[in-house]
Amino acid sequence: MTAPTLPGRSGVPRIGYTGHLYTGRGIDFILELASLLPSFVHLIGGTPEDRARWEEPCRLSNVYFHGHRPPGAVRAYLPLFDVVLAPYQQKVYTAGGIAETGRWASLMKVFEYMADGRAMIVSDLPVLREVLQDRVNCLLRPPADTHAWLDAINELMADGALRRTLGDRAAVRSSSGTPGAAEPTACSRASPSRTRREARWRAERADSLAGPAVWRSGKRRGQDVFR
Repeated sequence: MTAPTLPGRSGVPRIGYTGHLYTGRGIDFILELASLLPSFVHLIGGTPEDRARWEEPCRLSNVYFHGHRPPGAVRAYLPLFDVVLAPYQQKVYTAGGIAETGRWASLMKVFEYMADGRAMIVSDLPVLREVLQDRVNCLLRPPADTHAWLDAINELMADGALRRTLGDRAAVRSSSGTPGAAEPTACSRASPSRTRREARWRAERADSLAGPAVWRSGKRRGQDVFR
């Protein structure tokens, strides 16, 4: 597949987000960050209605909404980004705000970032800490702390070695079957509920790699897929 071309000046850092633009995915937070950064920010995904809701009032010249792309096309964008974001908020909603899923939201977006070896900044939430570890395979930051996220972005942009290290470790964890899980210790044996969640996440990652047939339906085993 031919790599897509991103708008924006060459040599300027690129920050990426892929996935739905639903309430709770942190789109408003990303736009706030973009207003304080010189970097170009690219958002890949979203229905036409959701895209218009965010894009039409946006007056930031460094923000680009690319709209929905097929799964294979989304993966082609990831290598173009210096840093990727997953700013899940405390409450995460499905399409139309029908259901709040913050306690058990799927990590499909995170799986895709990890599989591509991207340096990522992710919200520091309990469900995410179960499979990610700060400064090991990502940077975890409070979901609504603008200054903490700005500091994390600036740190990664200034430190190419750290970006590569986090991305490489994320890719290794992704390929190992339990993406991002911390090294086991005497105090970190998985509980039965965590084991079940990890099994579900592994199944979701397998579905994401299976291709468009799963994604066209938008469902997996009767559940909404929360990217």
